[in-house]
Formats: sequence, C-alpha cells, structure tokens
Amino acid sequence: MKIRRFLLAGLFIVSSFGGFSQKNCYALYFRDKPNNAKAQLEDCISSAAMYRRMKNNIPFDTFDLPVNRAYINAVRNHGAEILLVSKWLNCVVIQCDTLPDFADCQFISKIIEITASEVSLGTADDVAYTPAPSGNSYTDQLSIVNGLPLHENGFYGKGVVIAIMDDGFLRANEISGLQHLFKDNRVVAAKNFLDNASIYNTGSGHGSCVLSIIAGKTNVFSGAAPNAQFMLFRTEDVNRESLIEEYAWVVAAEYADSVGVDVISSSLNYSVMDDMSQSHLYADMDGKTCPVTIGAQIAASKGILVVSSAGNDGASDWKYISAPADAQDVITVGGVTMEGNRWYGSSVGPTADGRIKPDICALSADVVMINPVNDNLLTMSGTSFAAPVIAGFFACMVEAFPNSPSSYLKHVVYNTSSNAETPDNEIGYGIPDFEQAYCIVGIVDPEAQFVDYRVYPNPFSSSVTISCTKPIYSVQVFSVNGQQLPFSEEKIDDTNVKLSLLSSYKGYVVIQVVLSNNCFKTFVTYRY
Repeated sequence: MKIRRFLLAGLFIVSSFGGFSQKNCYALYFRDKPNNAKAQLEDCISSAAMYRRMKNNIPFDTFDLPVNRAYINAVRNHGAEILLVSKWLNCVVIQCDTLPDFADCQFISKIIEITASEVSLGTADDVAYTPAPSGNSYTDQLSIVNGLPLHENGFYGKGVVIAIMDDGFLRANEISGLQHLFKDNRVVAAKNFLDNASIYNTGSGHGSCVLSIIAGKTNVFSGAAPNAQFMLFRTEDVNRESLIEEYAWVVAAEYADSVGVDVISSSLNYSVMDDMSQSHLYADMDGKTCPVTIGAQIAASKGILVVSSAGNDGASDWKYISAPADAQDVITVGGVTMEGNRWYGSSVGPTADGRIKPDICALSADVVMINPVNDNLLTMSGTSFAAPVIAGFFACMVEAFPNSPSSYLKHVVYNTSSNAETPDNEIGYGIPDFEQAYCIVGIVDPEAQFVDYRVYPNPFSSSVTISCTKPIYSVQVFSVNGQQLPFSEEKIDDTNVKLSLLSSYKGYVVIQVVLSNNCFKTFVTYRY
C-alpha cells in the first residue's frame, strides 16, 4: 500500500512490528474441494448473506464451499504452520523455516512463494495539511458528490454493514468523534488477520482516518454514513509490502461476505513489493491475476458493493491503477479537486486488458477527517480518502433501497455522474450525483418503509405479481438501463397487480409502484 510513512499533523506514528515473522511463507493452492461440502453451506453463510444473494439473484457456487479439511490437516502434518485459509482461492498460506516435501500431496496444484523481505521504508502516499480550514470545507467532500440530500431525507446508512480493510484503527475506540459507534454497539466485528494485536493499537492512523470519513460525527463534522454498522479488519502491515497482505485481504473479504456485509471500503493498493521479484507488472493489472484482485472480484460477484481507491501513482512513472482497483466489478474511485479536475496524483487507466478505470471520482484534495492523534480535524490528500466517501453514500443508497440489486445501484450512480456520456481513463464516469441517482431509483416516502410486499415469482418468465399491504395506485416498468418497458396489467384487487411484459427484454426489471398515499416503492426482479 505504501503507507509505511503516514504523516498526521507532522507526526510520524510508528506502528507495531507485530505482523508475520520473516520466516519463509508460501501459498499452497489445492486442486478441488470435497464432494460433500455443499452440506456445510448453512454453517458457512449467515442469513444476511443469503438475503443479499437472493436480492441480487446470485446462486451459490464452488467459491462458497469450504476448503477440504483433510487437505489442511495433511499440510499441517508435514510440519507447516498455517497462517491463512482461503476458500475463494482454495489455498492456505503457510509459514516455515524450510518448505516441506509435499511430493505425496497430489491435491496441491501449485505453490507460490510469498516471503517478505526486510522492511524498506518508502515515501508517503498521502499528504497531510493541518489544521483543517474554517468555513464550509467540512462538507465539501459530501457536497461535491451531491450526497447531502440523502442525509436530508434521513438516510445515514442505518442498518447497512460496511467492512473496512486497512492497516489497523489506531485509537478508533478512543476518538471522541467515533464514540457513537461504540456506544451504540455498531462496531460489529474487529479482527486482525495478521497477528493477535489489538487493531486499536496498530497501524499508522490511516485506517482511523478512513473510518472517520465514513462514520465520524461531531458538532461541526459528519461522515458520509455515520449511522451504519462497521466491521474493522486489519489486513495491511504498514512496515512491509508483501503478497501476504493480499491474501489477508481476501480472507477478510470472505469473512465479510459470510456474515452479510453490504459494502467493502478498501483504501489499499498493491503493485511494488519489498521483494521486487514478487512485484506486480502493469500486465498483471488485467482484473484476473493479482490475488487481491481475484478476491475483490469474487466479493463483488456475491453482491457486495466493493469500493477501492484507484491509487496515488498518477504523477509517477507507473501512473496506473494498482490492485485490486483493476477488478472489473469493483467500484474504483479516482480523485478530483473541488474544481472538478483530476487530482494530479490520482492513478489512471486503462487496465492492462483495455477497460476504463477509474469508474467514478470523489474529492481527494484536502479531504477533512479526524486526526487520531489528538481528535482534531485535519485535511489530507489521496484517493485513500475519496473511496470512503463513495462507500458511505452507497451505504446510504442501500438503506434507502434495501431491495435493489447492487449492480443496479452501481449502474444508476455511474450513469448520473458528470462524465457519463464520455467516460475516460482519468476520471471514469466522473463525479457522482447521488441525489439524482436517488431520485432515479425512486423517491421513497418515509411511510413506504413500512409497506410489506411480495414480488413473485422471482425470477419470472412472462408474468410477475406485485402484492402490497397498501393499495396500489399505478405501476411503471423499466429496464436496468432506464428504458420504459411495455406491459399489460391485470388488477386482482386494490393491493395485488399481475403484470405481463409485452417485449422480449430479458434481465433485471425495475418496477416502480405508486401507492395510493402518494409514496413510492421500487422493486427489482429478473426476467429470464
């Protein structure tokens, strides 16, 4: 990630050196998974994760199946210490003095060395300016993406679960502007995937700053989604850059998926490693090569809104986005100034296989956050601080439209952004307009939140029935691209309507129902 030197108000915070030791580390990939693993799914997936899959019409697949326990035991019996187990990559990460002879383990398909070399301090990715200026700047990062109207309509991320991957969350449990999270028990998980240290005593302060941008709340400052629930995961070792961190990220994402997280916010980027032989090339930024990219793409395929910073290499020789920002379905966030211009350090695309990245942008110049050293506000610059704003407002969108598929929310946000007509590799689709996206998905009157409904069958072939607990006034049907679809309507009674599509359109169908009390409900189903 290259946050080994992270500057806060001119101070260099030294994090603990409590990561994996300098023993040799390897990733052992397995050939298959056990045939009876499907029987274990109910033990691996929470009801919240199952609901997310259902609303996104995502079937279970082999990625959901656990790693073969017999394989894990066999590796351990060869004298290797197992550090991480990844069901998505179907591998384990081991640590040992000398690589054991696994010749008798025919179930191992490949072995990748991921040894971390000695620490070599680099330059800081993110530039600090302090103190935060006075005036209206405290809301600049929220207003530039036109997110404040979501707050004005009462959406602050309540009930939505956001996972944050970072280098630790230094003093997050002590920072005054974050105490509401702990008072309300809204930090629902805090896990260190690198060692046994407390996540609140490790890191450079980077993770706490990111958290404050989403969740901070003081009498003069608000994050993008301060009422959300949070899972805080340490996957980054600030003292080194190693492939181990990518594997830790993937395992954390697997955990987040299994317990039903809605949004992942990640301000971590990987390209150059301390051991240069393990560094990524630009050719690796193809969306399917780097371990963290593979994991991020799988997470997105599970219906999670995965938000990643683009990286801060835009002014360097590398200049391109870094993993996992190259994943196809990850929301890659670049940076702009308040004037709407690309921030000079924001990494650019395309991906190695020619796709446009970043996807959208947010403010990354002089972003306001809480300083974990002294609880004051400060400003810093970097795409690390653009991504959490986007993650926070996507959480607000999920709160407003809990039944809308994540792919549909992404589509609407992208296509209401400032550069939607001519997306490019500097700012992607541009700066989002979350108010416009909110209105397009469907303005939700507070009363509509208490309307129970059924949409069946889902998916459907030709006809679908809408059943509400309040009378239905009118109905409109759209494609996921916003095109109005012709349909016939059979009114069963005041609260039940059967719709039959009159076109050959197949895919996501957006049904907007106007209730007789003049409030709206938006349903999303799938036509096959």
